Formats: sequence, structure tokens, C-alpha cells
Amino acid sequence: MYAADAVYNFNAVGCGIINFMLTIYTRSIKIWTLKAKPKEGLNNLANIKSAKKRINTTLKKTMRNKIVRSRSKTAVKKFVAATAGGDANAIKTALSAATSSIDKAVSKGVYHKNTAARKKSRLSRLANKAAV
Repeated sequence: MYAADAVYNFNAVGCGIINFMLTIYTRSIKIWTLKAKPKEGLNNLANIKSAKKRINTTLKKTMRNKIVRSRSKTAVKKFVAATAGGDANAIKTALSAATSSIDKAVSKGVYHKNTAARKKSRLSRLANKAAV
């Protein structure tokens, strides 16, 4: 398995960022693109170079966290759909995928470990109810 390469594009005008785009490539295939525009006033906020850098790094981290959070939410939605279907094997595989994605989010610092434990506990309770 190849690691994903992230490409960050900034369109800077004046003293701040106008647009920010994050594109992730795996094996030269574009798999994810996010575009963001900062809040109003962010462009004229920073005068100091280090403050401008912090704005850029905060945007990058925000976009990465959004990707991880979105993936875990999608896995949870697929699990809930599988429980509605009632197939035991589908529920088991979807539960393991959802739990894995939540654990990855914890390892990347998106979720706190107690939040992840609560989410996984609720998912397993739902799986037990669906299996009965």
C-alpha cells in the first residue's frame, strides 16, 4: 500500500489567504479534494509573519481533520444502514470498519479517546440489538 501524498494550494492576495485547496493523491490518482475559503476578516488579520504561518497551518490541520472526521461518519452511516438491513455478516464487517475508522481518528487526534469509546460503545449496543 502506498502512502497518500497531499498537495496544498494557496492563492494569496495582499497580506492573507484568499483560497485554500487540499488534494490527496494515491498512486497518482486524485482521491480527495477539499476547497475552503477562510472567514471574513482573516485576510487582513495578521501582520506578523509567524501569525500568517499559523493561519496557514491551522487551515491545513482543519482540512485534514475534516477528512478524517468525514470518513468516520461515513463508516458509521454505513454501519447503521447495515443494521437496518439485518444481515449478520454485513453488520459484523460494517462494525469492524466503523470501529477501525474511529480508532484511526483517535490516533490522528481528531477524536478524544473517551469520545471514541462512547461512540464505539453505542455502535456495539446497536449491533447487539440488531443481532437479536
